[in-house]
Amino acid sequence: MITTDELKVQLAEHAKAVKDLEEALAIEASRKRVQELEHTMSRPGFYDDAELSKKVFDEVGDLKGKLNRFEKLQGLYDDAETMLEMLDEEYDPAMIPEAEEAVNTVGKAVEELQLMTMLNGEYDHSNAILTFHAGTGGTEAQDWAEMLYRMYNKWAQAHGMTVEVLDYQDGDEAGLKSASMMVKGANAYGLLKSENGVQAAIDKALTYLEGLTGYGNACTDAQLVTAYSALGIDCTDAKYARGGKNPLTSLLSYQTASGGFSLDSTASNARVSPRPTEQAAYAMTAYQRLMNKKTSLYDMSDVAKDCAAGEHTFGDWKETAATCTEAGTKTHTCTKCGKIQMETIPMTDHTLELRNQKAATCTEDGYTGDEVCTVCGVTVRTGTVEKAKDHSWGVGKVTKGATCQAEGEMSYTCSVCGETKTIPVDKTDHKIELQNEKEASCTVRGYTGDKVCTVCGEVVEKGEYIDPSHSWNGGTVTRAPTSLADGVMTYTCTKCGATKTESIPHGSSGIGGTVTGGGSGLTNPSAKPKTGDEANALLLAVVMLSSMTAVVVTARKLRKEK
Repeated sequence: MITTDELKVQLAEHAKAVKDLEEALAIEASRKRVQELEHTMSRPGFYDDAELSKKVFDEVGDLKGKLNRFEKLQGLYDDAETMLEMLDEEYDPAMIPEAEEAVNTVGKAVEELQLMTMLNGEYDHSNAILTFHAGTGGTEAQDWAEMLYRMYNKWAQAHGMTVEVLDYQDGDEAGLKSASMMVKGANAYGLLKSENGVQAAIDKALTYLEGLTGYGNACTDAQLVTAYSALGIDCTDAKYARGGKNPLTSLLSYQTASGGFSLDSTASNARVSPRPTEQAAYAMTAYQRLMNKKTSLYDMSDVAKDCAAGEHTFGDWKETAATCTEAGTKTHTCTKCGKIQMETIPMTDHTLELRNQKAATCTEDGYTGDEVCTVCGVTVRTGTVEKAKDHSWGVGKVTKGATCQAEGEMSYTCSVCGETKTIPVDKTDHKIELQNEKEASCTVRGYTGDKVCTVCGEVVEKGEYIDPSHSWNGGTVTRAPTSLADGVMTYTCTKCGATKTESIPHGSSGIGGTVTGGGSGLTNPSAKPKTGDEANALLLAVVMLSSMTAVVVTARKLRKEK
């Protein structure tokens, strides 16, 4: 395989040639001249002088044709240069053939333009007249002449030239007997003067036909077989194969069961047609002459008529083996008239092998694989993409236990691809216990206690202090109040036995307490209240009793003092 450096060297040589052509063709001067002539054409009265205007038009046409050809060459060079730069930036071996073709295209364009600069003969710049004559050979020759006629029309169009038909005579059944046309354009005569002669025409026609992507129909295939055979070329050579067929096997694909030939190769539509059958007969004869080393350029006048039915004497069969890409053939020849019978051997089946297969994973798409023939390398059937699957994680495994202080971890492993993942596990709750709890006493403060985690020892919630306090009972009247003196209410702590007293204002009934000593002058709390005269009488009695008691106390006190 050619290297990038070698292509760069070739392109550098072409660059010098492009520069030389720019100078030789006076490209810059030609551009200025075109501008001058176009300005002249825009002047009033320019078209009044027909002879002058035609001369200017012809010159402008020649100059623009030259400029267009050079600009096309410059564009091809720029494309090739860009492709080589891309190869430098990111090397891709698959791009090498394309880059090589681009560089070679520049070389061909340089050669064509160099030829233009050398066409300095007296008439090289003139138009050219081409004439076509079928000659001997009947329908086959006439059809061949028509093919050459079409070919030169296409050539003229491809080179930016125009064609004027001067004369045309149709053939008896197909093709043409004779024709002439004028090719108009820059250096038309100079480029076409070498096309004179039968051999040159045949060479050009073969080049044109070989450029086809495949073989077209029974008539075209017959022409190719005849032309190759006349030139001493075996068209069954592998290098002449197109689409798995050579011209001969392609021609035979149009043969019907009866032995004739059809323009349609489809079995259901195949109908014997006179023209392709006749052309195929000429082609078979020409091919047989090649095999017998008896070539004759299109002169079929000596071809013997077929023997009568049942009078042929055929020799041994000669077989060309079929492959998976090309049908084979079986031929044998009549020793009397030279008639060839040929049979097609169907192509063999491909020997298939599954390639490029790839199983889908959890993260990447897969591929079912291509069915490829191990003999010819043809991909018979392409595979399909299989979408990536989801991971199959399963139940997981605890790899780090969670605590009340830290998160844990759970690990999962995909059972399909073995990929792992880890996810966090939330912290656990604290296990709470009440600690440092202390009940408050009458004199010492207490504490509600701390909420402490028994696992990590963290104090989750602090307690509160409880102030000390007595738990007093309902109290007892230890001295009943009188109308003149306060009484005393005594309270006792139910927890520690401590006491405290409160004064009962004099004149108070001392309700709520219990009278100890001094008699019981308090109203019974459970007694029903009295109303009317009963209440007044009772109140008077209490007052009188109290007065009496007071008198007694006073008297005792006086007696003691004495």
